[in-house]
Amino acid sequence: MAGVARIAALLGLLVLSAAGASPASASVERPRPPVMERIEATPHVPAGARAVGAVPTAAAVSGEVVLKPRDNSALVRFIAAVTDSSSPLFHRYLPPGAFAGRFGPTRSAISAVRAQLEADGLHVRGVSSDGLLVRFTATARRVEGAFHTGLENYRLRDGLGRHAATSSITLPSTISGSVAAVVGLDDLVSARPAGVLRAPASDRGKIRSPRTMAEAHRPG
Repeated sequence: MAGVARIAALLGLLVLSAAGASPASASVERPRPPVMERIEATPHVPAGARAVGAVPTAAAVSGEVVLKPRDNSALVRFIAAVTDSSSPLFHRYLPPGAFAGRFGPTRSAISAVRAQLEADGLHVRGVSSDGLLVRFTATARRVEGAFHTGLENYRLRDGLGRHAATSSITLPSTISGSVAAVVGLDDLVSARPAGVLRAPASDRGKIRSPRTMAEAHRPG
């Protein structure tokens, strides 16, 4: 009987031991969601613009991820030196193709950003020769998912149609430190040349002689 009791006790210990180990083996740590960091704030909507609906999820959207130089401080110092007449580096600009190797993002940074975009379902169309731009295209749905925002259509005060992100643009912390901006998700504001005088509406489309133009701009 003593032998039977000893065996039963040992079996009991084994059962308890197995029961205690099973939760640990079963509770495999799940991968934590990536920490997201903001790249750009929510775009400013101009006065008079109104939202007219979300960008269709199947619409094609193209843009560029702008990467940071590998050493921005060194780049700033170089620009200051080549533009300073008292510097020995004055006007000693980089030869074509040399920027990427000296100041462009590292290959590992470019590869990491490219891999993340592709993992999010975006098609990477290429990288600029200086390494600062990673070009992408995808449907609106995938772009929204990749940058964790929505895309909204707007009608501006002058009647033009534009689109913009509905919230700040964020990216995983694994690549956010290499990214300066994302271009293409917001076109609410268009760049216009400064200091250019437009001809009166009555004269647009007409060719005027230099003399006539001079007389038109002669001070009164």
